[in-house]
Amino acid sequence: MLACSIMAPLPLVLRAGAFGVTGVYLLFTAVVGTCVGYTLMGRSTCPNQSRP
Repeated sequence: MLACSIMAPLPLVLRAGAFGVTGVYLLFTAVVGTCVGYTLMGRSTCPNQSRP
């Protein structure tokens, strides 16, 4: 996604918005090791967590 934000033959605003933001989010999620979107929704896909 980040490569597409640099190399795609589209206007800069469209590249940064569509590919850049998504690429940064995916990279951040991979580095942190958890999905920020799921955390905000209070969801988890981890099978090791006990349920109340």
